[in-house]
Amino acid sequence: MAEAGAEALKHAEQWLTLAWTAKGRDEQLGAASREFLRMLVSIAMAALAYTGVKGNLGKAVKIAQAMPPAGLLPAVATAGSRVGPMAVAGEGVKLGVPGPVGPLGRVGGMKMHTDKEGGGSSDKPVPKAAADEPAKLDEPSFASHARPAERVTAQRVAARPEFKGRTFRAPPPPDPGFDWIDDLGRTYDAMGDGTKAKYLNLADFKESIVHHLRKGNNFTVIDLTGFEPNQISAVRAFVDTLGNSTIIRVGF
Repeated sequence: MAEAGAEALKHAEQWLTLAWTAKGRDEQLGAASREFLRMLVSIAMAALAYTGVKGNLGKAVKIAQAMPPAGLLPAVATAGSRVGPMAVAGEGVKLGVPGPVGPLGRVGGMKMHTDKEGGGSSDKPVPKAAADEPAKLDEPSFASHARPAERVTAQRVAARPEFKGRTFRAPPPPDPGFDWIDDLGRTYDAMGDGTKAKYLNLADFKESIVHHLRKGNNFTVIDLTGFEPNQISAVRAFVDTLGNSTIIRVGF
């Protein structure tokens, strides 16, 4: 039961991340629908285990991993008058973050139950920071899915008072178009690596800023920590002309 509960939680998180950030991309919506199916199968396996049904849950989860999304639960697939993978992922986007009584809440409840029984796994979610505490990084996800420069920038953002109480998590592949997401579902796309400041091409950097902003994330983080004063001045002058409130300035 612990194994199935942990699998359900993992697939639920991946489904939410992929579906929420798909923005109409068919490939990512298809990936989201597969995670949704795997989550449902894992929940069913956990329920069967809880009621005393015996069997090899590991094999069942592997079967779920291999299942295609095409035949996904007709009652769910036809939601919103759409069919197939697009429907499932799309409904996930419309629903937003499920509350404690939604899919993720039920999975989380099962995982808490298995942990109390002594069957918890090592991939527990990082406890949410208290409202008056600095934001926290989900270290396992950043260790697995983030580049060193992204992790350092996330730590600098987490230390800022306006992000108190938040938890940052780095998304798994495929690349969803952002570097981390917080517990409110807000996405952050970071740029700037002070260790490579000597290679800065100002024209290319300006173009990169515009490119990052066009992704449409909640926040674009520009980190100029470690850059030369003249480089910082030039970038600041350009950012000032943009008048974009989604930019988070770090180091300038």
